[in-house]
Amino acid sequence: MPDTSESVIGLELEGPGRQSRWSIGFRALLAIPHFLYLALLTFVGFFAVIAAWFAAVVLGRVPDGLRDFIGRILQQTIRVYGYTYLLTDRYPPFSLQDDYPVSVLLPQSGRLNRAAVLFRAILVVPVILVMSFVSSGLSITAFFFWIIALVKGRLPKGIFEAVAVVQRYIARVYGYLFMLTPTYPSGLFGDGRLPALAPPVTGPADDFGWPLTPEDAADSEVAETLAESSGRPPRINRFDLSRAAKRIVVLMIVVGVLSSVGTNAVTIANLSRTNGVVSQLDDEYLVLGTSVQTFQSDAQSCAIRGGVDCLHGAVSRLANAFVRFERRVESLKVPSRATGAAGRLVTSAQALVVELRGMAATSDQAEYQGHALVFQREAQRFDERYRDLRLALGAN
Repeated sequence: MPDTSESVIGLELEGPGRQSRWSIGFRALLAIPHFLYLALLTFVGFFAVIAAWFAAVVLGRVPDGLRDFIGRILQQTIRVYGYTYLLTDRYPPFSLQDDYPVSVLLPQSGRLNRAAVLFRAILVVPVILVMSFVSSGLSITAFFFWIIALVKGRLPKGIFEAVAVVQRYIARVYGYLFMLTPTYPSGLFGDGRLPALAPPVTGPADDFGWPLTPEDAADSEVAETLAESSGRPPRINRFDLSRAAKRIVVLMIVVGVLSSVGTNAVTIANLSRTNGVVSQLDDEYLVLGTSVQTFQSDAQSCAIRGGVDCLHGAVSRLANAFVRFERRVESLKVPSRATGAAGRLVTSAQALVVELRGMAATSDQAEYQGHALVFQREAQRFDERYRDLRLALGAN
């Protein structure tokens, strides 16, 4: 297998160390300003990526300035999520250039295959699916990691390794999608024996190859060695995952898949339920429409030979039809997003019933016509609210 380390995206970070429990406890809140900042960067970056795609298709490469800008947005994204998922407790800078304990290592700019760029959105689908599963699993399991870190004051090595390698995989997927590298994303389970992406770290390490912090090395000869160092913990950029870390990555994938399956099942069930509600609503509206047509026919007959009592009977029957419709709509199990629209339709039906009963109770022609005019206006509103409810239910 050829060595692709020169064109692969890497991740460099300081090893797991102790963190402030206060910082861990409020990490999600502390990260909010950066997520707002990322939203702005993502909006601008969207147009930058489109420009980069056209440039890569035409030129076979992304111009250096554009590539650097997109790379810095990716860098900032991984920094913020690295902070959020407890890879470090150092607050991320808002500058896209400052040094930080979590850093994305971008390969040198080079030529890109135009065909691969042209179909990049299709080629990336498999790894996008894997990334969505593992990132979803991470977002769910992160709560338990947070509890562990809050109790211990740090992330255990296995969890730290797993979170770090997942963040690197996410960086590689987006880096490939954004044309920062021609290398297809890999390495979700670590590097194995691949060469490092930068000179190996120096300094004392534990049995897993992780650099030790002074707290880890307390009461040992290592503490003296670290005390003589410059003060900056050594960094790592190669991930030879422990068995525990690999199991945690697998756990994230499984949790992500189960979450996706469960979410899709709920979505399908809700869609099926909503379609059933729309079908019931349409059926009731059709029955009501039939009652309105019957009323119109009866009213014409009454005008010719039935008299006032006949007309009052036809109006009463139509009022009963609207009462039935109102009750059926109230009994529908509409989703929460449509309850307001359903309530307005019911209110409109009730207003129509009031006018119809007023028409049925009067023999005065002027009063009857007044109720009839209000009924016509409310009937138009009723039809509008019926359409609004269908739209709220997601029907066309």
